[in-house]
Amino acid sequence: MDTTEVGRPPARRPRKSIAWWGIAILAVALVGADGPAAGNEPVPAPSLSEGPLRVGGEVKPPVKVSGDGPIYTETARWARVTGVVILEAVIDARGTVTDTRILKGLPFGLDDAAVDAVKTWQFTPATLRGMPVPVYYILTVNFQLMTDFDFGPAFSAFMRNHADVRALVEESDYGEAGKLIDGFLAERGGDNSLLLGRAYMHLGERDVEKAWGLAQTITGPERAEIAQSIAAKAAELLWANHAAPIMEREKIAEVGVAASAVALELTDEGDEELESHVLRTRAELLRLQAALLSDPAQHDKLLDEARALDARADKLHPAGSKSE
Repeated sequence: MDTTEVGRPPARRPRKSIAWWGIAILAVALVGADGPAAGNEPVPAPSLSEGPLRVGGEVKPPVKVSGDGPIYTETARWARVTGVVILEAVIDARGTVTDTRILKGLPFGLDDAAVDAVKTWQFTPATLRGMPVPVYYILTVNFQLMTDFDFGPAFSAFMRNHADVRALVEESDYGEAGKLIDGFLAERGGDNSLLLGRAYMHLGERDVEKAWGLAQTITGPERAEIAQSIAAKAAELLWANHAAPIMEREKIAEVGVAASAVALELTDEGDEELESHVLRTRAELLRLQAALLSDPAQHDKLLDEARALDARADKLHPAGSKSE
């Protein structure tokens, strides 16, 4: 039969062919609108047997509708680590994140924090021709801190007592705040709290060398606090400035490692959580310093020390523990 003639009764047929005509109409009706049109190939139904699909073309992306933000680990907060964690996730046909794989990570437990966050996220599922389907999807989790450096109770007390300095710090005007503190120091000499405040202003300006030079004149509990803050800032700078000249990075690492040694020596052993942060900050600095070395023996020695510090920290406070 010539298929182009379907639906039109052939000429010179006897009237008894009406029964055949009815069958032809019924056949067309059964094919329906989804059947193959003349001259077109049939479109195969989507097959999900091979697992999640890739977004693109007829596969429409999922849309996030709810979910929690990431929570900083306390160690990462002390180390002032910022940036993004990029994950590849599987979002199933219900819009739920079921599998994750880290593509670009961050240290100090932030990878795990990012995974914990995205597993709370709910999506309107991806679709293929209107049907919900599982897909692979790239997710980005952003970690940012609200201030340019972290600090402890001694600096908090200093800020409460110096509203003029605090106003400048809130505007991130560390240069003017430093000049103001310099004027106080000229009047009062080596006041411990003023020295602490001035060292923090150097940190705000990302100058760990000047901060460390001044920190070595500080005594009492303020010395431990500023040493840990300098170590944390050094780790942050090393992570953020991969393209900086090698000599500059080496100096920052040297300052950070020295400051972390003092912080560890002076940290109250009764404060296990804080001690674990100091241990992890020093371990991370040793790893960063090792990456700058060309001597394999020295490189391995620093990595061994870093692993030992992490093991000590784990006994005090499990890795990846979170703090609001």
